[in-house]
Amino acid sequence: LMALTSAGEQRLAEAGRGSGVFEYKGIIASSEWVPLWVDKDSEDILRPQLHGYALEEKRGGLRYHCHPKQNGETLTAVETVERIVEMGEVPLAKWQTYLFEHIS
Repeated sequence: LMALTSAGEQRLAEAGRGSGVFEYKGIIASSEWVPLWVDKDSEDILRPQLHGYALEEKRGGLRYHCHPKQNGETLTAVETVERIVEMGEVPLAKWQTYLFEHIS
């Protein structure tokens, strides 16, 4: 499965458990930090998605792991929207490939 870093390890592990047939095994490949959107078309898709992540966090859902902080940690989706997007900047993200193992 390939996805953005924002999913977070806990969410992926829970998705595997919730499926009843897959177990999350970890990250097997990762890009460097890259702009989340690079043109109007990708912004039109990904900006609302990021805002949806922020709404989910505000409702008490699991945190998302978005734009990098200086200390190597990541901002939440709410922080990314408030500190990066609302300031007119493009947030950064990593594309990652995750390994799930089929369980019998």
